[in-house]
Amino acid sequence: MEKIVNNLELEPLTFPAYINWEITRACNFQCIHCYNNSGKKLTNELSHEEKLRVAKQLVDAKVFSVCLSGGEPILCESFWDISRILKDGKIQSNTITHGYFINEKTASIYATFFENIHLSIHGANSKTHDKITGVAGSWKKAANACKLLKDNNAKIRVSTSLLSYNLKEISDIIDLSYKVGAHGWRGSCAIWIGRAALNYPTINITKKQYNDLEKEISKKKKEYGKALTIEYTFDPLQNSIIDEFKKKIPTLCCISPVGICSLFSFLPFSGGSLRDIKLEKAWEKLMQIYKNPNFFELLNSFKKNENFLKMKKIPYLEGEYFE
Repeated sequence: MEKIVNNLELEPLTFPAYINWEITRACNFQCIHCYNNSGKKLTNELSHEEKLRVAKQLVDAKVFSVCLSGGEPILCESFWDISRILKDGKIQSNTITHGYFINEKTASIYATFFENIHLSIHGANSKTHDKITGVAGSWKKAANACKLLKDNNAKIRVSTSLLSYNLKEISDIIDLSYKVGAHGWRGSCAIWIGRAALNYPTINITKKQYNDLEKEISKKKKEYGKALTIEYTFDPLQNSIIDEFKKKIPTLCCISPVGICSLFSFLPFSGGSLRDIKLEKAWEKLMQIYKNPNFFELLNSFKKNENFLKMKKIPYLEGEYFE
């Protein structure tokens, strides 16, 4: 892994260009690889009114793109109101969903509000997918959600976590993604925090297994060409961190369900909560992290995702990481 250094050469932006906003920790699934231990809504999540104020701040800041995630974002009571504010504010919006609650009525609204819809499918059949999510019938719901979204001309990308449970089904999942009308497929290994860390011994795949899988995926990439965009990574943590810190100007900000602003949601460096301060101030504080040698020392210590397993307190196992 290449060394991560303070590469900031230009004056930082006044506001971030891209926002990844986890609007709730609530989820009706119990996915074995969930990095933020979603399930129950946090007791101190931003209120409905606070979330709407944050959404309006993003519009006022002229943020280029916002991705709404969770948990399952539709379980947030503010989901549609936030989506409407962003849409009316001409912000490119994306969302990540497991698709369980998408029906004929909501599919058309999803297609109207979101530029890209990332839908999770972790198995080529219900047996595998439902085992991973912990919810019977979830595979059928996800496949049907793709069909309904396609019927409404939505742009869909299927996301798959590469686990020991589904290792032999990845080619079939890629084929399924094309059949249900997705524009793209992305596969990535888990980040070893939250439930993924607890289940590491049973869901981990080795580097050799991934290398063999990579050859299989590469064949699929050639097979589909431009008909289906195929992306995959063994190390999503390192790739995302390295890509971000190669930039001369920081562009990404993560917002947690309690309003905490961070450069990456799983790292213990915060710009404060939007419950207490404005986005501009939180972003200004985040930029100061680039002057903190402890920050880069921590980043460079994560040569492998497994390093998270060595932490005395694994992130997200006890609610919000920044509490």
